[in-house]
Amino acid sequence: MTLNNQETRVTPKNIKSIFDNEVKVWKWYNYVIWWVRYGIWNKVRDLSWQIPNIYSRMRRGWGKADTWEFCDYLSDVIVGGLKHLKKIKHGYPATFDSKTNKLEYNEKRWDKILDEIIWTFEVAQKMDDTIRYLPTEEWSDKKYLRLCKIVKEINKKYPRLEQNTVLTKKESGKYEQGFRLFAKYFHSLWD
Repeated sequence: MTLNNQETRVTPKNIKSIFDNEVKVWKWYNYVIWWVRYGIWNKVRDLSWQIPNIYSRMRRGWGKADTWEFCDYLSDVIVGGLKHLKKIKHGYPATFDSKTNKLEYNEKRWDKILDEIIWTFEVAQKMDDTIRYLPTEEWSDKKYLRLCKIVKEINKKYPRLEQNTVLTKKESGKYEQGFRLFAKYFHSLWD
């Protein structure tokens, strides 16, 4: 059987990007079929690196796979740990001013500091994926607008993906402040 029809022949002119086509919705049984044919075997194949990674994580606290994007791994751990610490905390840092020795005031202040640090690391989790950041010392309206233009083009080109954003100058300052607070109260992050 030969193909003489030019329309059915695949050429660079009639190939479309996968992002330009409409996404077809699968029926539930298509997911089951895919899982049986491919999903199970992908999981079995992944065991060859996941088991040593889990063993390394138990032994050292991190595995080789964690270092592929170490910043994401650390951000996940820090956010989860800080949220848990905020929920179960029994006090506040001893370095707080002794003049304001009011328990409620210091606890609210500590909650606010923890919230700022948590916000910073939640943003850090999305950094490079959907959030763009311009340091405040390098900030200029020209650089900010150029970055916004690039992000707008990316969002227009790939509308089905999660939309990218750029941190404003105020948000960038808050992001940097969270890191400063994390460094300042690093030794107070215990219960």
